[in-house]
Amino acid sequence: MKTLLMILIMSMSTLLMAENKKGKAGDDFRAAGAAYEQKAKVSLDKGNAEASKIYYRLAAIKKNAAKLADEGKWDAISWDEYHELTKKLHKVKGNSKKQHKK
Repeated sequence: MKTLLMILIMSMSTLLMAENKKGKAGDDFRAAGAAYEQKAKVSLDKGNAEASKIYYRLAAIKKNAAKLADEGKWDAISWDEYHELTKKLHKVKGNSKKQHKK
């Protein structure tokens, strides 16, 4: 009986420790937001203000998604603007590369 109780206690404590290491639901979104902010700074340093502006907006969208995910409001997250901006970013970056080749 004592052995069974010890096994149960050890299992529960292991599960609780593992659960605490998971973090919050929005952690991946927060990390992506931070990465976009870094890209925004690099773009601005390279003189590409338009790309920088888009990256900052993408970061804000990801951070908002993190907040909503933390609250369990997954259905409230909309990716429409995000997808529009990523398309625009590809065009902006493509035009920037063409200008550098001239």
